[in-house]
Amino acid sequence: MYVAGIPINILIPLIVALCVIGSYAINNSMFDVWVMLFFGLVGFLMRKQGFHPAPVVLALILEPMAEMGLRQSLVISKGAILPYLLGRPICVILVILITASVVSTIILERRFLERVVVEEQPSGMAERHPQGPGRR
Repeated sequence: MYVAGIPINILIPLIVALCVIGSYAINNSMFDVWVMLFFGLVGFLMRKQGFHPAPVVLALILEPMAEMGLRQSLVISKGAILPYLLGRPICVILVILITASVVSTIILERRFLERVVVEEQPSGMAERHPQGPGRR
């Protein structure tokens, strides 16, 4: 396999070497290299278990900005964050959209799982035993 015309067996060691050099160069510390290797292993294990590491990386990058925004909101609202946020129309619209997206995702996932379970059953199973298997 080739990426940009470079064989993958050359590209991977080059990327690993540059990552090690870069993590060491930040603070001239081997501790940073070990942290990089540890989180590389965590990312590898996440991929093996079916989790995508990209949302975790995105959350780690955006977390300081979100925390600063929350702190500013708490200072402006003098500690009463819900009345402050729900008193603004744009915030109410965003809360409704976030809630709708979470609820719709849950509903669609349940419908998908129900379809998969129904398709996996042998045909005629439901007609012969409408009350479930083992009950007559």
